[in-house]
Amino acid sequence: MLAHKSTAAGGVLKGCDGRFIKAFDVNLGGGSITHAELRGIAHGLRIAWDEGLRKVLLQTDSTTAISLLKDEDSHTIPITP
Repeated sequence: MLAHKSTAAGGVLKGCDGRFIKAFDVNLGGGSITHAELRGIAHGLRIAWDEGLRKVLLQTDSTTAISLLKDEDSHTIPITP
């Protein structure tokens, strides 16, 4: 995987009715794009949990991240440094 000197991630939390709840962005430092995608997903889920949201629908445009999340063997790969 190609590593980048600076990566970032961001997302939006919305209610089931489409109303805006919260947006986030986070500078992740260096790493691969896939690593940034996975860390961004984890960061967004952590924020959702902290907001008291227990049922979430996760959407991402990263097919690689989706494949890794669906693969039971990949769940042992750490996504935070």
